[in-house]
Amino acid sequence: MSRTKNPTGFELLYARYYRLLFSTAYMVLRQESDAMDAVQNAALRLYTMDESLFPSDHELTWLHMVVKNEALMVLRKKKPEFRG
Repeated sequence: MSRTKNPTGFELLYARYYRLLFSTAYMVLRQESDAMDAVQNAALRLYTMDESLFPSDHELTWLHMVVKNEALMVLRKKKPEFRG
């Protein structure tokens, strides 16, 4: 993935994949606002991540995995704890 800490470059990357990533998050969460939060959280995580950790191949597959994991984290936070 060719990305730099340049905000403009990151905005282009975000705009390019937002709809696809939102769809991934929405399939997990089934709520628009939660899906938007998951994508934004993933974007923030990716923006602050060391660029050397980004894969050189299959970037979209990797991005889907990051967003799906972020969506699952949103679900875990919303799920009430079972105390038996």
